[in-house]
Amino acid sequence: MSPVTTRLNLSPIFLLRKNWMSDHSICESVNELGPRLIEIRRSMHRNPELSGREFETTRYLANQLQAAGIPCRLGPEKRGLVVDLGSPGATRRLALRADIDAVPVRDAKQVDYRSQVENATHACGHDAHSAMVFGALISLQKWFQD
Repeated sequence: MSPVTTRLNLSPIFLLRKNWMSDHSICESVNELGPRLIEIRRSMHRNPELSGREFETTRYLANQLQAAGIPCRLGPEKRGLVVDLGSPGATRRLALRADIDAVPVRDAKQVDYRSQVENATHACGHDAHSAMVFGALISLQKWFQD
């Protein structure tokens, strides 16, 4: 596992300020994002990078976030991302995290999104985790704007 991974920080802690259990907008937003999240996951699966080499993965996720209007900054060594949503002066934070590195294993699946990198794949699920955090960020961004 990469020592430097995608770190996504949200501020402020929204659960204290809104009654999220009765707010269906987050669920609706996530459902609408389904096809986009699948494409992000599959793109990452096709193009895995081993720990310490996640430069293209970082660029890809940064481009996806920026296209969605979510600013981000690079982590140490230009791998991984940090995103802050909410009030700039918030004193409380909620952190979401997803690893982005692949494992050194041959992808034996016969699907169109199969790994294109020999002896590297996202058999670990990091591609799915990253897509889930991306979906959470998009949904929370919309929610904060409401």
